[in-house]
Amino acid sequence: MDAMNRDAVEELLQTYGETGGINYLAAAATLPSRLAIEAACTELMSLMFPGFRSQALVSSEDLVDTTRTRIRNLHARLKTEICRSLGKIPPDEGTEAKA
Repeated sequence: MDAMNRDAVEELLQTYGETGGINYLAAAATLPSRLAIEAACTELMSLMFPGFRSQALVSSEDLVDTTRTRIRNLHARLKTEICRSLGKIPPDEGTEAKA
């Protein structure tokens, strides 16, 4: 694990120690959105199993663009939720870089 990831892990663990997790009302503001995480999981499954979870099959010609779009969507969705979990909404430049 590189230094940036270790720092992010340490910061996240520090928030657990300071706030006690979901037992505190203030912690609710830093919890990831359940709907956003469910959507991210669906997007990830679509990437891992193209065509299996969707009603319409993606044609070979469109697969590159569709995959690129799904990865961008997944990245944006997870970045927002990671920033929220680190307690930085709206995120500052450092938090965005870690996410």
